[in-house]
Amino acid sequence: MEISLCYGGNAWARRGSLVRCAASRDGKSGLLSWMRSAAPHEILGLSAARGFGLDDVKAAFRSKVKEYHPDVYRGAEDPEAITQCLIRAYEELSLETKPSIGQKRRSLDPFQEPEGEANDIFVNELLCIGKGCPYSCVERAPSVFRYNPETGRAQAVVQGRSGDYSVQLAVGQCPRNCIHYVTEEQGKVLRDLLHRASIDPYNSNDFTTIQGLIARAAYENGRYRGPKRKPKRSDKMVDYY
Repeated sequence: MEISLCYGGNAWARRGSLVRCAASRDGKSGLLSWMRSAAPHEILGLSAARGFGLDDVKAAFRSKVKEYHPDVYRGAEDPEAITQCLIRAYEELSLETKPSIGQKRRSLDPFQEPEGEANDIFVNELLCIGKGCPYSCVERAPSVFRYNPETGRAQAVVQGRSGDYSVQLAVGQCPRNCIHYVTEEQGKVLRDLLHRASIDPYNSNDFTTIQGLIARAAYENGRYRGPKRKPKRSDKMVDYY
């Protein structure tokens, strides 16, 4: 009998849930085989959807090491091999979540802490009027916006052009306020939600989620401050006379 993995949410926080959820076809514990193929954040019980920082990685690693300590763990798998998997997962995530020089980023959630400036464009097609719009963004900035052939509503097909005057004009004059400045990571999440909402248009949860994330993005992007530039230093002699 094959049992699928049931990780997610707070289920990982419950002691022993990993052992109960991971099982192989023969009914034997398949924890080690699963850990060798799972993503590092899954091994440590972290949620990619919620986001996590370096402090979260350290806390999750300490918790898992205690859980599978040889003096505590009573499962069938080798606790030392499990610990090695935990260490490898911790090392990988530590490198991924380590702040870059001059920039301290504690969260990987782009809506909680943007990864950069909001230079991309997201069009909420759920609110867009489409070709009947009197202030069509497609007419004002045709190099950036196109009509979606499936829905007839506008969408941004070129990113990184937020500085263009025509784009700024289209954003400012949109009568439904459905064009927004976002970061690259924020745009990926929003477009994924928009695709899900288009598949099931009667699901109001996706619409509410998109609106909430747009509001959070607008607020956090307004607070974003890029890394400070270090002063340039030179060893060249300067003649002041």
